[in-house]
Amino acid sequence: DRRHLVSASQDGKLIVWNAYTTNKVHAIPLRSSWVMTCAYSPSGTLVACGGLDNICSVYNLKHREAPIRVQRELAAHTGYLSCCRFL
Repeated sequence: DRRHLVSASQDGKLIVWNAYTTNKVHAIPLRSSWVMTCAYSPSGTLVACGGLDNICSVYNLKHREAPIRVQRELAAHTGYLSCCRFL
């Protein structure tokens, strides 16, 4: 998806933006505000983030209910996440 991008901040929000219009598409509340990394899937349906909580959280943007909630939590790390990406 070349139209959207994702950002995360220690304000506790993961925001999906329309890169062409600069409008917010989604503002997703995070369980932890200690986020250090985020990624947007090439399909445009998922975003992921992680940080000092040692968990990579995956959100489905096509979920019909608001607010968007965690779909999966990947909790196998013993240290903080500094990077995540979709392959």
